Amino acid sequence: MPKRGAGPLAGTERDTSIGEVGFRCRVLLGGLIALVACGGAPSGAGETDPGDDGDGTTLPTFSGGDGAESGGDTDDGSDDGDPLCETLAPRQLRLLTRAEYESTVADLFALEPRASCETDNHCPSGSACNADGACVLTSVPLTELWLPADGHTWSTVHVAGTFNDWTPTVGAGLWSLEYDGDTQTWRGAFDISEGVHEYKFVLDETDWITDPTNPETTGEFNNSVLTVEGETQEVDVLGLGLGSELPAESRPPGFPFDNNAEAGLVSATHVEAYMRAAGTVAQLALDTRDTWQPCDPHGDGACAQTFAADLGLRVFRRPLQDAERHRYADIAAADGASLALEAMLVSPSFLYRSEIGEPDGDRFRLTGHEIATSLAYTLTGSTPDDALLAAAGAGELETPAGIEAHARRLLDDPRARDTLGRFAAQWLGVEQIATVDKNAQLFPMMNAPLRASMLEETRRFVEYVAFDGTGRYDELLTADYSFVDARLAALYDMQPPAGQGLKRAELPADRAGLLGHASVLGSYAYSDQSSPVRRGLFVRRRILCQELPEPPPDAGSVPEIDPDATTRERFDQHSSDPACAGCHVLIDPVGFGFEHFDAVGAFRAEDAGEPVDASGIATAVGGIDPDDEAFDGVVELGALLATSPEAPACLARQYFRFAHGRLETEDDSCAVEALADAFATADHDLVELFVATLTAGEFRYRR
Repeated sequence: MPKRGAGPLAGTERDTSIGEVGFRCRVLLGGLIALVACGGAPSGAGETDPGDDGDGTTLPTFSGGDGAESGGDTDDGSDDGDPLCETLAPRQLRLLTRAEYESTVADLFALEPRASCETDNHCPSGSACNADGACVLTSVPLTELWLPADGHTWSTVHVAGTFNDWTPTVGAGLWSLEYDGDTQTWRGAFDISEGVHEYKFVLDETDWITDPTNPETTGEFNNSVLTVEGETQEVDVLGLGLGSELPAESRPPGFPFDNNAEAGLVSATHVEAYMRAAGTVAQLALDTRDTWQPCDPHGDGACAQTFAADLGLRVFRRPLQDAERHRYADIAAADGASLALEAMLVSPSFLYRSEIGEPDGDRFRLTGHEIATSLAYTLTGSTPDDALLAAAGAGELETPAGIEAHARRLLDDPRARDTLGRFAAQWLGVEQIATVDKNAQLFPMMNAPLRASMLEETRRFVEYVAFDGTGRYDELLTADYSFVDARLAALYDMQPPAGQGLKRAELPADRAGLLGHASVLGSYAYSDQSSPVRRGLFVRRRILCQELPEPPPDAGSVPEIDPDATTRERFDQHSSDPACAGCHVLIDPVGFGFEHFDAVGAFRAEDAGEPVDASGIATAVGGIDPDDEAFDGVVELGALLATSPEAPACLARQYFRFAHGRLETEDDSCAVEALADAFATADHDLVELFVATLTAGEFRYRR
């Protein structure tokens, strides 16, 4: 849960007596002072601070409770959703993530994603805003040069030109070509900037010759001419550009999602960012005021009261208290809707999701509006819609049946697909494919557009399985299809699909399910080679939820590349070390099953001149007979994991973490096991897993 902040604004008084500016500082900074100071474990819902938070909001008082007690009731056999397990989670406040913040303000005020850019800051990372107001990405692929050997036996071949200042020697940085015995050519791929260049090949560091494969030459020295052009592509302007201005979330070890409640630490940096964002949102919202402003409250007391009540319900996701309503109405009447809105957007009541609840015996029951908020953010990644707020006000969310009805309604919302795709990318850890280092000379195709396609393939695939496919967990690991575009089709050695964008297509026989996705294969590999260890750990940690200890200090590093040894041979030597063998016997035999794929996920039949051996053993995977642990390649590994109860139980655990915003503790074992059992009873139907998570007693009650 949020911890006590140490920002310079906490506990200070900031005032000025000059008109609206001074009033604005008092209003906005007052709320944010409370935000920075807010923290600890809530000691009693309904208790209020003797003062207010500067914007009229009364907050629960907080104490530094250790959260170790277990005050939940046991199941009494009733059907009103009482907890199934004795222990309950502590009450908490959850800071909106950057993605949730942006989706929330967009939905509240009908703000559309930018159709054009004004500055580079409005564009996705790596792209720039051009003079036409479009985000463009210019990438220069590596330039490949080659020289046929034609029976010559040169010791070295280099290239020199205007692109490397005609460097004459190896020591000074001459660019080397490597001999390819299969094609009997000297080849090299080089990062050469856009423009027109002159060059020559240098044989054995003495003879300079014109490129015989290039007919274009120039000048008295008959230099070869090379023209390099960059590939410029227009990039979608993602979102409103607000999320990128907020501090990035931190993820505790073992927690793969960006919504961890305890990591929601508010610092002075957050305060400044929230104030800037609030001002930006207020300005943008004025253009859509007809969608959220019932009347002009400036100078109109009656309208100001209606304005504050209506807007406050939507922004705070609950009805305003009388003191709050009067406070914001006064601001709106005196200074207009924009300042009142700005003040609401820096209030803790907006920036935090409340899971405090109301006393219910020796436990706490979440209010209808708190449940509405949790349902909305868990399933759609945004604020409750009007129907959900109305249901909360009418008491429809007080029973599991009422919650289930609205959960299923929200799962039909298109935003549920996007939220599931984001969950999948974080669960699998494949977001890193956008930035993970890859050797540019070995993998010249690995540019930003291809990386984006890799990530989108995985998101789209999981969304499709859940909502359009069988809906069952095993399809995630065994599907013989995926979603590819021309870039991915080239990497997968497939025929490109017709049209633009990702299309459903049948995969080659060597790939199936998530384990064959380039986002997975590329994320869990090194820059220049595959990694049985990283890929084996991916299966153990992300697919099976099996945590393994960190390697000992004397474990050593990755085995050095030996051109005469396959990856399997090098890592077999590595894991034979007694200090490593205890864990590597569980990791490497699984990771070897991915060996048909290189560092970016392209298929390879050979490794170091030898046929790839992708056989493996899935040791210690629950539910699999020891006689059936052997497999060959990712297709068989995926099928093996799909038959294990451990793998779908792990997904249930991961979704529990995502929905509750925290790592489970020992006290949660009953709840997590009950969720896995419910998932199994539903034949591992993904939608039923989501619904079971949100209708469980643990979702509605706190201690």
